[in-house]
Amino acid sequence: MDEAEVLLIGPDKALMLARVRPGTFDYDILAEELAAYLANPDNLLAVARVDEEIVAFASGTIIRHPDKLPSLFINEVGCHEDFRGKKLGQAVSRLLMEEGADLGAAGTWVATEEDNASARALYAGLGARITRGIVIYSWE
Repeated sequence: MDEAEVLLIGPDKALMLARVRPGTFDYDILAEELAAYLANPDNLLAVARVDEEIVAFASGTIIRHPDKLPSLFINEVGCHEDFRGKKLGQAVSRLLMEEGADLGAAGTWVATEEDNASARALYAGLGARITRGIVIYSWE
């Protein structure tokens, strides 16, 4: 295996997502949704590529409020099972957080399921603190 290349994907690099190892994302990339996502400068996408194939990613969004400094919300981190344990999740997450800070994000936050041991280990490895006492509501 070659060394992984970790980079940010903007509209000019969207074609790189034509080569994603199946199972890296939850579903196949939808071209229209990818274009819309990348067209918004508050949306960030970091990827890791090995042999020109994307094998890990982290996506996030700069959240803005009228009375607070911006923050980076990490939407999702994914890594193909063949590449787990190689710190690619940390690498793409770090790049995402660095870019968020460069764009003015005062902090970063993420949510995960309590029983998601791999995600919790990833975030702990990045130095995150656990925030207790939060209730999440959702609509579908």
